[in-house]
This record gives sequence, structure tokens and C-alpha cells, in this order.
Amino acid sequence: TQSLGQIEEELPAAEFFRVNRSVIINLKFLTRVHRRNKLCHISTSTLDAEFTITPEQIKILETLNY
Repeated sequence: TQSLGQIEEELPAAEFFRVNRSVIINLKFLTRVHRRNKLCHISTSTLDAEFTITPEQIKILETLNY
């Protein structure tokens, strides 16, 4: 089996983003980032979900204009 870090290295960085130690998201489904609550929201045709996001990752997303 692969670690999440190994999987992250194989995914295209322009499309996928690690929001915390346990979750990698597809950026095309990112709909909101709640800075105060430290949550990011993703939405697809079959799923709506929220994940915790670290303050450091929020700053990185901001530099990427998300």
C-alpha cells in the first residue's frame, strides 16, 4: 500500500491539493474555504463535503488564487 504522501506525489499538483494530513482534494470541486472555521467545502453532482484545512494550507491556496 502507498502512503498519502506517495499518492500526493503521483497526482498532478495543478489539480489536486492536500488540505490536511488525511485528505487530498480535487481542486476543480473546491467551492469554498472558510478561513475562520478552517474548513474547505467541495461539491460534486453526488457529494457535498467539508474537511478541516490547516492555516498554512489556506495561505497556500490564497497564493494560488483559490
